[in-house]
Amino acid sequence: MGKALIILLGLIAIGLGIWGIVGWSDAVLIAIKAMVALGLVVIGLGMLAFGISEIRSAAEERRLAAEVEATPPPPPVSPPASGS
Repeated sequence: MGKALIILLGLIAIGLGIWGIVGWSDAVLIAIKAMVALGLVVIGLGMLAFGISEIRSAAEERRLAAEVEATPPPPPVSPPASGS
């Protein structure tokens, strides 16, 4: 019975949604335009944050590479003499 109720409520929701789109087409169009605009802003902010993060990461990698090159290598370790 529970699954049938969920299907029935889903069909009712679909019907009300179609009725709302037909009855309030101007309001639905405005809402869609607003969602698209807000979505573009959110996507743009995400891309901006990602780009800034990548630039910082590349600069940090270059700094670490330069630091490794500037550090002198450790002195060679001679093998212990065998005392037999």
